[in-house]
Amino acid sequence: LGRPRGKERVVACFDAARLRIALYQVLRNAYEALPQGGSVTVRLSCDPAAGLASIALSDTGPGFSEEALAQVFSPFTTGKPGHLGIGLALARRILRRLGGDVEAGPAPGKGALVTLRLPMQVCEPPPLGP
Repeated sequence: LGRPRGKERVVACFDAARLRIALYQVLRNAYEALPQGGSVTVRLSCDPAAGLASIALSDTGPGFSEEALAQVFSPFTTGKPGHLGIGLALARRILRRLGGDVEAGPAPGKGALVTLRLPMQVCEPPPLGP
């Protein structure tokens, strides 16, 4: 995770393969909902005292309707023709197996916000190049 200004650097390890799949599912959903010229913002944060790291993804798409939000983590529920509706359900399942969770809701202003929360495992930073 990055270093906020004026704060000490925190290095945390995660199951990269599983996290990559969960992130892919969330990013793909956001990308597919974007209007022409839309954007996705990713924010990383950590709370070493609580032992949690967060990855928040917000987009400038239409956001979740109340009906969609009530079922957003239910597999095989989608409003997108030609889609299976398993992306966010898969992301939640992966994160829960890693000891974390995911939540979804409206982004401040407009769009959707999906936050992945993971327990931090402190580790040694990887060596810097040769």
